[in-house]
Formats: sequence, C-alpha cells, structure tokens
Amino acid sequence: MSPETYNRVQNSSQEDFDRFLDWLFSQTLGEVRGARGDGGATRAAWIRFFRRGLAAGLLLDELMTHVPELFRRAQYSDDDGPKVQAMLKQLNLAQLGVGVQRKSRETGA
Repeated sequence: MSPETYNRVQNSSQEDFDRFLDWLFSQTLGEVRGARGDGGATRAAWIRFFRRGLAAGLLLDELMTHVPELFRRAQYSDDDGPKVQAMLKQLNLAQLGVGVQRKSRETGA
C-alpha cells in the first residue's frame, strides 16, 4: 500500500489506515516546519494536509481532530502561532477541494 494512493473506501485494513495517518502526519509536519516564516508556503502545506486526507476518504471532521496535535508538534513561535491559527480559520471548503465540481468535457457544464 502506497500512502499517496491510499483510500479508506477501497481499503478497510486498519493497519493500512494507521500507516496512512503516520505518513500524513510525517509529511505535514515536515512541510509546515519547512515553511516557517513563509505565510504562503505555510498555507499551502496545511491545504495539502486537508486535501490528502480528504482524497484518502477521511472526513473533514476527522482531519480537524488532528489539527491541534499537528499544530502543537509544529512548534510555532509565539509570533507565528496566532497568525497560523487565523489562517487556518479562514480556509474555506473550496480551497480544500470540497464541493468543487469540474466541467464535463461532454456537456460543458
């Protein structure tokens, strides 16, 4: 099982799910730590966290339960922490890829 292609709907293995979550945490922490001080890169890293999780079949509510731990482990400075929290609160569903409908080539709709 490749974490990048994991999908809970297609794979009911608890072991694979746990492996995916470990991978998602590791990827996200590396990205948010590497983006410190760059607001755009930080925003992009958090959006990737949500998009990866949603693509794997997790619910937005489930992903939100992991945000406090990821935030804590990211070890933001006293100056950056509130800025990142405010940015996270401003993310909307369309930015996370939820409810986005793509035009069909056949219908043009």
